[in-house]
This record gives sequence, C-alpha cells and structure tokens, in this order.
Amino acid sequence: MKAQDAWLLSLKPPATIRVRLFCFPHAGGGASVYARWAARVPPDVHVCPVQLPGRENRYDEPLPQSAASLVTSIATQVPFGDEPFAFFGHSMGATLAFEVTRALRRAGRRLPRMLIASANTPPQGGYKHITLHQVSGDALMRQLRLYGTTEAVLAHQELLDLSVPVIQGDSRLVNDYQYVPEPPLPVPIVVYRGEGDPTLRPERLEGWREQTSARFSTRVFPGGHMYLHPGGDSFFSALAEDLASIPT
Repeated sequence: MKAQDAWLLSLKPPATIRVRLFCFPHAGGGASVYARWAARVPPDVHVCPVQLPGRENRYDEPLPQSAASLVTSIATQVPFGDEPFAFFGHSMGATLAFEVTRALRRAGRRLPRMLIASANTPPQGGYKHITLHQVSGDALMRQLRLYGTTEAVLAHQELLDLSVPVIQGDSRLVNDYQYVPEPPLPVPIVVYRGEGDPTLRPERLEGWREQTSARFSTRVFPGGHMYLHPGGDSFFSALAEDLASIPT
C-alpha cells in the first residue's frame, strides 16, 4: 500500500463526480464512521473519509504527536485530486479541516470549495478545556458520556481498552494546539451543531465567522455532541443542500 493510500478509506466513487467530500473524524474516531455516508449523499458526491494514524486499519502506527505535524502530513500526503472538493470535520476533525485548508493556502495549492465545521468552537479560542487525557476512572467516564460515547461502549471493557488510549492521545493533541493568526480564508464556512450538545456554547460558534472572507452560515440539528452519527434525514438533506451550493 502506498503511503498516500493509507490516508483514505477506499469507497467506490460514483460514475460522475461533481464534488469530493473529505471527512475528518472526531477525537478517537476513525474513517469508518463516514463509510455509510456514500449511500446518503447525492449520487455525484464522492465521500472520502480521512483515516488518521493509530486507529482502525492504521492501529499499528504511532498516534499523532502534535496537531501541526498531523496537519502537515495530511496536507502533503492526502491525494485531493483534480475535481472540486469540500471538507467536513466533526469536533477535532473541524480543527484539522480548518488547519489543512490553511496549509494548502500557504503552499499555493487548490482549496476546498467549502469547509463544514461540525460540533467545535472556533480555533482562535484554543482548546485548553479539552481534558480527557488528564482524567481517569469515573471522571473519564463522565467526560466520555458528555462527548457522546454510547453506553454500549462504556460497558464493554475490551472496547474501552482499545479506544481510550486513542481518545486520550487525540485529547492531548487538541489541548496542545496552538492557533496562529492568518488572514481569513476565501472559503465558505458552514457551522453545524447539535441543539443539545453540552460541550458547546452556541454564542461562541459565531467566532468561526472571523475565519472566512466568503459566506458564513450555521445549521442546528436534533441531538447532542454526536448528533450526526447515525444522522437523520434532516441532516443529510441539509448536507446535500450545502454541497449543491458549491460552484463547480
């Protein structure tokens, strides 16, 4: 397997591709969480889930040690292709999608036609409030519930033993993230959130507006922090509408 192939979950592309949607996972998550999206998005959208090191089929690889190094690896090794593309990032994935976009701009490369930032506060405020790597026992269980970990996983010790080191590694990475000011992106930003997400204060999400010189909008969906997994008809209808607005 070529190094760049490891970064994407291989999903069958549609016969005609209008836009490629690169999807960045949440802390502790893998690319497989986006696998079923191929059956729910418009038929001309190619879903391209990004697989980070240290999980799923890349479990034997070291976990990323910093957001900066991870962003550089994604920006230089993921084959974004020649078709128009967009980014979708959930929670930690929203920060990664944002920083990869800025890395592509610094390199003078093609930019995504849209950035959808889901369930995360704007990067300029930092993420020192993310502390899953600093707690254990009952305190960790409470935080995992807050961030949407299901009771089925919490009750399964073997699953916890596999997932907690990855979650805590990602938590450390996000907590250590250092925002560096740059001009706003010439890319539309759409912010998604769950209406019952206990990890977000809705008024803080307006800060994402400062990161774009293009269109900015927000959408709210039923559910908590993990509102999009599995995601209902309203979510996929909104996603299709936003993707349809991308000029090609």
